[in-house]
Amino acid sequence: MAFLSFPDGVRTLLPQLSADTPAQWGQMTAQHMLEHLIVVTKLSHGAIPAKVLTPESEWTTRKRFLSNEDPFPRNFQNPALPKEPRPLHYPDFAVARQKLFTELDRFATYWKENPDSILPHPIFGPLNRAEWRQFHRKHFTHHFAQFGLA
Repeated sequence: MAFLSFPDGVRTLLPQLSADTPAQWGQMTAQHMLEHLIVVTKLSHGAIPAKVLTPESEWTTRKRFLSNEDPFPRNFQNPALPKEPRPLHYPDFAVARQKLFTELDRFATYWKENPDSILPHPIFGPLNRAEWRQFHRKHFTHHFAQFGLA
């Protein structure tokens, strides 16, 4: 699987997603997926504080996954998330899509202004700018593939 570039590939493909685009697997609707990506993008620029749930002894192994070309498996259940999609936060798909574009801009601004920062990821541990970008590259590709975009 070829991974999206981040964030340019995301910005290019996101307009092709619509509210009624069906998922090829999983329980999320297109809007659920956007809202999930908004939350994770906020984690990656510090707008939402995160707590690392993975023991430090596993960080190296988890980060090795980030640096390889293996995709996230279909139907992967993140242990930090509930099994059912959360209730929708935004009033509609268009608002959620615009909010995701805003959070991508905030990500870029944060890391431009704080290039040496380290921010926690609940599963992968503390990540630097390059590691967050790689995480997003894989994570966005996973969810875009879920909706037939990647």
